[in-house]
Amino acid sequence: MNSFVAPLFSPARRKFFSKEIKMLTTIGKSTSTEAVLGAVKGMRNRKKRLKVLKDARYPVLFIAGKDDQAVTLEQTLAQCAIPVKATVVFLANTGHMGMFEKPFDTQNALRHFAESILI
Repeated sequence: MNSFVAPLFSPARRKFFSKEIKMLTTIGKSTSTEAVLGAVKGMRNRKKRLKVLKDARYPVLFIAGKDDQAVTLEQTLAQCAIPVKATVVFLANTGHMGMFEKPFDTQNALRHFAESILI
């Protein structure tokens, strides 16, 4: 579990987020093997859903960490180009865990996106 959680955070800031990494590792270690295997199998076996992005006639929000090692910047950029209406927010010095690494920026991105489509 240690080798899974830490890489979700930006390499440059992992020491700063050591408490969060420890907390998430503890949660992971306390999760049943059956649940972990089920989640991993679900992610591995899920169908590609790019058609959802292609068919989207509604606004789509992408929030991505520039240092994400789980979903690379190149993968994110490729997906951002698919929807007709996409809003893209890239978080600097952030990995896959923007909600921990940049909580205010993540909240602001969500708020501004919601306001832009609801007002």
